[in-house]
Amino acid sequence: MVPTASSSSYENDSKNPPDFDDNDWYEESVSDPFNMSELNRESEKRNIKFHTIGYRDGLIAGKEASAQEGFNVGFKESVVVGYKFGLVRGVTSTLSGLPKHVKDKLSGSTESITKLDSLHQTIQLISTNSALKIFHDSILLNDTHSKNSLSTQVRSDDHTSNDNFESFSQDLESLLQEFPSIQLRSDV
Repeated sequence: MVPTASSSSYENDSKNPPDFDDNDWYEESVSDPFNMSELNRESEKRNIKFHTIGYRDGLIAGKEASAQEGFNVGFKESVVVGYKFGLVRGVTSTLSGLPKHVKDKLSGSTESITKLDSLHQTIQLISTNSALKIFHDSILLNDTHSKNSLSTQVRSDDHTSNDNFESFSQDLESLLQEFPSIQLRSDV
């Protein structure tokens, strides 16, 4: 049995008689501005959410690309200097560690051995962390020179430029010429 408005169960509720029109659900959803605005708000929320996700993904990708590029540039700038400095440190340590009679046989000159020991002591005074700091400071100094085009004076006793690292390498190469039996291939 289908209840109707005149049905006895609904007679007591005369204030709100039921309406069983089948099209009410459709008409209410179309004509009700609340439902449309709710859909619009939901759509806007999703749009903002996806925009934010896309922005974050783009930002992360940009940071990664920038970091990789910076690493590549820094590596290219530092690898040769680091290699040469390590080579000077290793060769001077090895030669200085030899007994005096072996050094005399390799060189034949007391002056050469004195230069070798002096270079070795100078290099050993520079720790690895100090060498990194010196290299970093020299890059900053070079950037300052190129940006400002101003000449900044460096203290003469301060080994704070790549030129000093390069001079160590040149000192070793000239010193090894006085040790003819030692062949060192230092090209990078």
